[in-house]
Amino acid sequence: GFALEAPVRAARRCVERLEEQGAEVIICLSHGGTSADGPSEDEELARAVEGIDLIVSGHTHTALEEPILAGETYIVSAGEYGKNLGSITLSWNEAGEKTLTDYRLIPIDGTWESDPEIAVLIEGWKGQVSSGYLAPYGLTYDQRLTRLSFDLPTPEPGVQAGSALGELTADAYLWAAEQLVGLEPETPTVAVTADGVLRAPLYAGELTASMAFDVLSMGVGEDGSAGFPLVSCYLTGKELRAVAEVDASVTPLMPAAQLYMSGMVYTFNPHRMFFNRVTSCWLEEPSFATGLLEREMSRIEDDQLYRVVTGMYSAQMLGTVKEKSLGLLSLEPKDENGVPITDFATRVLRDGNGSEIKEWYALAAYLQSFGDEGVPERYGMPKGDGRKSVDRSWNPIELLRSPNWITLVTLLAAAAVLAAAVLLVRALVLRQGLVDRDQLVVHQGLASVLRPLQSDAPQILAVGPGGDDIGIPLHNGLGEGGVGMAREDQVDPLHLPGQLLVLRLPLPLVGPAVGQRDDKLRPLLLQAVHAALGRLHRVLQREARSGGAVVRVGAHQAENAVGDPAPLQQ
Repeated sequence: GFALEAPVRAARRCVERLEEQGAEVIICLSHGGTSADGPSEDEELARAVEGIDLIVSGHTHTALEEPILAGETYIVSAGEYGKNLGSITLSWNEAGEKTLTDYRLIPIDGTWESDPEIAVLIEGWKGQVSSGYLAPYGLTYDQRLTRLSFDLPTPEPGVQAGSALGELTADAYLWAAEQLVGLEPETPTVAVTADGVLRAPLYAGELTASMAFDVLSMGVGEDGSAGFPLVSCYLTGKELRAVAEVDASVTPLMPAAQLYMSGMVYTFNPHRMFFNRVTSCWLEEPSFATGLLEREMSRIEDDQLYRVVTGMYSAQMLGTVKEKSLGLLSLEPKDENGVPITDFATRVLRDGNGSEIKEWYALAAYLQSFGDEGVPERYGMPKGDGRKSVDRSWNPIELLRSPNWITLVTLLAAAAVLAAAVLLVRALVLRQGLVDRDQLVVHQGLASVLRPLQSDAPQILAVGPGGDDIGIPLHNGLGEGGVGMAREDQVDPLHLPGQLLVLRLPLPLVGPAVGQRDDKLRPLLLQAVHAALGRLHRVLQREARSGGAVVRVGAHQAENAVGDPAPLQQ
């Protein structure tokens, strides 16, 4: 059996045992990883466990230019895929104090001559792999499969797009299910692979069995040998669309979850609402069956079961989608009878001899089927052949077309929040008499109701010291008939020189009053003006005390403007 133990507890137990055996230097090989964004798992381990001198860190593929010192422990990491050889030298003085003497990352770029002794060891290991692992597949380590006239790089991290390598791999899964396992091709089938399992590129030139293994080298099968096996399950048409939605919506948060498929074509817009980004989804004949241009598409029916072929790791991840998305995406792998799968070990695909079909072997066999003609040119497009189409339009119609319940609920919630904010601001303005910095006074439609002191200028009315009314024309400079304002450099501090002051009144209140003198409506208008100008009154008073100019206008002029100054004086 295999039991997991808490890393800190396990490390402390190992350190104690090694020290009891007389170890002078303790090195930990860890798959915890390091991070540039904050404390990492390996840093936490180093601080929690005394006695570890050095942690050689993996998992995160970090190329540390300088070691991390966490407590008394140095942490190093040389990057990914054998691109660097890490070298570190530590020394201790007589007092037992540790010092970093040297640290380097040495690029492995093909310029180094092979060491004859190491080369002999490598050839011996190749022989062991060929006889002990590859022989049942009829392959050897350096056996030629086919040739490639273009590079097939691994997907660019975090970039949502098609991938020729991903699509080649997905096609290989579907091909292997039919050719190696014997699954009937009449059953509509979709094959799925993920960015996270594509571990190495394929470069132009001769392709060998070991290169195919490098691409899909993860995991261990149910048979205990290296490599994840292929498995099959069934999903409804609605759930197939959810798989496409995982690709569209989860990839920005988890780049390794980006998916590549065979047997299905779909389009999504990454600017649309989460879990509502897929805009079209169809079944299609795989390219190996019909060629690039002749593929036929068919509609996906929501309630119909469709077969899905994928690797064990990806299948297990798909099985967690419903839980991880809190039910927003409903996706539950089933068997051919629609019964939910609880153990994917029962769904492993096997050949006629009962052997597991490994992911890497599906790719190797598919490549081998191309023979001397080489990998078809249809796989030469870097962003794939269009089976995954990413539409990055910002067109509002495209962003809101065919909303699902998630989008509708989100829009309703946003509208409710906006409405609440507007009502809150309105309540604060009415309650406190707050004045907008940019706009303060009378809707121009009120000019015929609140007659301006000057023929063409709307005005503000407010109660001044001693009960007099203060009229301020809404323009800078001196007004006509001796009515004026402060100089431009002494204008009301709420506003910049040259700006109009405008008071907003509710249009339902203003509209029917324009041009009329309604005795019932006038007090409401005056009350609205008075409430909104409370703050202005205080500003004018402060301005007067500080030496600014304030224009006083007699009560009879206010009476001419509003008919009766009593409400203002009150």
